[in-house]
Amino acid sequence: PRQTTQSLFSIDQKYDSKYPVYNREAVKRGVFERKMKYTVTPDSLQKYLSAHDTLFYIERGFRLGVHSAEVTRKITYQETDYPYQLVAKELEVEGGSISFQYFTEDNPNIADTASTNRAKVFLRSVENDTIRLRVIQQRWQPTPRRWMAGEVKLF
Repeated sequence: PRQTTQSLFSIDQKYDSKYPVYNREAVKRGVFERKMKYTVTPDSLQKYLSAHDTLFYIERGFRLGVHSAEVTRKITYQETDYPYQLVAKELEVEGGSISFQYFTEDNPNIADTASTNRAKVFLRSVENDTIRLRVIQQRWQPTPRRWMAGEVKLF
């Protein structure tokens, strides 16, 4: 069953943790780097985003241990040119969802990133210039439909 934005916020309060549910694993594994501040256009989208404390953040890439999922091994520059990744949590809202997609053409100020499917963005450094993401809204009923609803600027 799909959860609404309100119920996701309730889960965060239920666990009464310093970190929301969706980035608690990154903190536990020691790969959480920093929370991203943001602005959103149009302002009407803010009501969906403001219920979440850490919606956008950068984490260090990691691999699970060979014999245990509890072991965390951080990815290094010797293994890849892009050891960090931008995490943008998809939001479930009543009747649909809101997701965030990265497009290279929207970010000419960032010369060096890698993106596999527009949802995952791999970065060379934790410190970056402003990153722009497109806000994609989707509804499931009465007929499935997707549209670009706005833009988020991360800094």
